[in-house]
Formats: sequence, C-alpha cells, structure tokens
Amino acid sequence: MVCPAFFFANFAEVKDKKRILWYDKIEIFVRRCNKLIKELCTRLLDNKIAENENFIRFTFYELRVKNNLSENETEEFLRLCMTYLENKGYEVYIGNARYSYNNANQNVQPNELLIAFKNNKWGWTMFEAKYEKQNIDRFAFISEDKLNTLKNNKIKTLGQLCKNTRTDLKSYGFENFEINKIDIELQLLGLGFKD
Repeated sequence: MVCPAFFFANFAEVKDKKRILWYDKIEIFVRRCNKLIKELCTRLLDNKIAENENFIRFTFYELRVKNNLSENETEEFLRLCMTYLENKGYEVYIGNARYSYNNANQNVQPNELLIAFKNNKWGWTMFEAKYEKQNIDRFAFISEDKLNTLKNNKIKTLGQLCKNTRTDLKSYGFENFEINKIDIELQLLGLGFKD
C-alpha cells in the first residue's frame, strides 16, 4: 500500500512538470509571434522605404485591419519600427505629436500610428534649428550668476550651449544636478550636449 503523503508528492511533481511544459509552450509561442512581428516589420519597412525613403507612414488600417495585428502586436511592431528608423537617422513621431515636414507644421493624425522622415542634410529638423537660435535666458531655472558665466564664455544661444560638453559646464562651475537639468531641457527641445 502506498503512503498518501508519497502519492501527493508525486502528484504535485507531475502537476509541476505539466506547468513547466505549459510555460515552455507559451514561451515558444511568444517567441514565434515576436519572430513573425519582426519579419512583418522588416518586410513592411523595406516596402515603405522602397516607395519613399524620405517619408514613412503607418496607419491604423495597414496594421490592425490589413495585417490583422492585435493591440499588443501593434505596440511591439511600432516599438521595433521606431528603434530601426531612429537608428537609421529618421525622425519618428507617434500619437498626437507635432512635426514639421516640407515647410509645414502638422500633427500626427488620429488614424496614423507612426510618421517618420529622414533628417535633412544637416541633421537638424526645423524645430531644432529654431530652438538653436534662442537665447539661453529662456532657461529660467538657471541662476543669474550661472547665466552670466555662460555669457562671459560666449555662450548666448542654445545652439552655442549645445556645442559644449558636460565637462565644459563643470569647468564653468555648474553642479551635476544643474547640468542634468539643462541636458533634460535640451533633450525635450530635440537638442543635446556635444559628446
């Protein structure tokens, strides 16, 4: 006669093995789905770039209806596209973002999931060029003394500020938290420090 404790221990072990098999099947399924999404992303991007390499648009209809992607698959697809396009030098906009293209300011439309366009030959979008010319006084969080220090070092515009490194700012007497705050503000404008 088998001891009941031994029986339950074996039963629990079998149940755990089934659970492990189930998790393995789910993991394999997820990997296959991700692989299919990557393949779809590559195929659609190649087609879009072949059509017009300067401007790429993905609509709700293309992804959700025509290619039958779920909401999660669409999010993964957009994430992969954004990463690929940004690495290739594209400006990428999703949601209700505002962008400038062909001398016109526009918003990403509700039916558009992703808009991307290649940077112009200087690598600056029009908004960035506009901000580049703005005075550093717009950063009201910088103390008057620090602003004067920057101006004494011939840094009067955001563009001139971007030509400096974090180390340059430290040599002007800025603290790390001040440099981080300036860096964040510059990034929000699409600008940044020189590497």
